[in-house]
Amino acid sequence: MVFVARFQTECELPTRDRHSFGNLLIFISIVKNTINNEVILAIVEKTVEQLFMESYTRIQRSLDQDDQFYEVFYESFIPRDPKYGLLFQTSNFRQQYSMLNIAMFQFYTYIISGINIPDLSRIREIHLNMHLTISDYENWKAAMVETVEKMDPEYSDEIGMAWTQIIEDCIEYILRIV
Repeated sequence: MVFVARFQTECELPTRDRHSFGNLLIFISIVKNTINNEVILAIVEKTVEQLFMESYTRIQRSLDQDDQFYEVFYESFIPRDPKYGLLFQTSNFRQQYSMLNIAMFQFYTYIISGINIPDLSRIREIHLNMHLTISDYENWKAAMVETVEKMDPEYSDEIGMAWTQIIEDCIEYILRIV
């Protein structure tokens, strides 16, 4: 939903504000037309899922060209704990990028549809058998959000918040006891 109002004013106004109501973010953008001193107020509502999906889609479009997103992610993730270097020491990173890309798409599908994709159960089992700690998941989340910040040309604090919340939901899914 978008609500736009126009009015005349001489006052100083902030150019952007954000209010959060659960999963709904309301963006208030104020644009001043300097020619006729008209101020346009636009209120745009977006859910956390919408922000995540828009950002994910922008990143996916860039992946058609190369694996840079996943390279940047692993460059951020692996140094966070010495055990990650050992864990990925013999990894085929092309294969690792592909697996992470598939997992991200499956979580994306799970988030937008609520449908449990069979491969998610397999991903869940693999990660549970690795005996990862909460700290490992926190490091993964921090590295992913940092990567999104670098790779999404439209990154904002709101997009970072959306990715954080979606990743936390995915981690919760992985850690959920069946």
